[in-house]
Amino acid sequence: MTQEQIMELFIQAVEVDRRLPQTAKPKALKAMSLPYVHDTADQNGWGAERYLEERAEFFDARSTRLTKNQIGIWEAAMEAIKLCENESQRRSLWAWATAQAGGMPLSKWSKTVEHIHPATAEWRAKRAIRVIHNQIESKRCLHNQNDMNGDLSDTPKIMDNRDKIRAWRDTDTEGLMPCYFDQQIAGISVKELALAKRRERDAKRRQSEAA
Repeated sequence: MTQEQIMELFIQAVEVDRRLPQTAKPKALKAMSLPYVHDTADQNGWGAERYLEERAEFFDARSTRLTKNQIGIWEAAMEAIKLCENESQRRSLWAWATAQAGGMPLSKWSKTVEHIHPATAEWRAKRAIRVIHNQIESKRCLHNQNDMNGDLSDTPKIMDNRDKIRAWRDTDTEGLMPCYFDQQIAGISVKELALAKRRERDAKRRQSEAA
């Protein structure tokens, strides 16, 4: 799954989220007007035009319903956003997707809601997409708690050493990670190893011939 596909997933999820029932709303008034359901006795006196109107209203209501595929897209986005542990980056990602889907512009959301610079919000959204992409595609985030910060730094105290710090690995991972090598063979060329094996074979052959 590419980063572009992740971006498209969240944009579609925002569009679906707008059409989901808002269960957090207060209770509706008891005196509100409810739609009337016509029975067979009511429909006996209808003409052809009235039947066509009723049929059109029925299919219009069905066309506004969410499909299983749309609900699946929304659920996939909700699971994917959990892979980003940073809450501010998750909020920026959702705000960015909302802006792309025709909602509140990201610049307005940054100033009025999050009270940050629009460039910071955009960077956080892109960072969240990269984190989600890395988590989905591979385990490259394992034993790596200092991922590259991109344009902005999460830790200003070490900003001057940002390019020098690539990854942090626990001492327990020594011997398990491919970056650790046996100190006994470090610095030995392949040619020297081949010559050493050849000398060992020659010594064994001479020993067997002498016996």
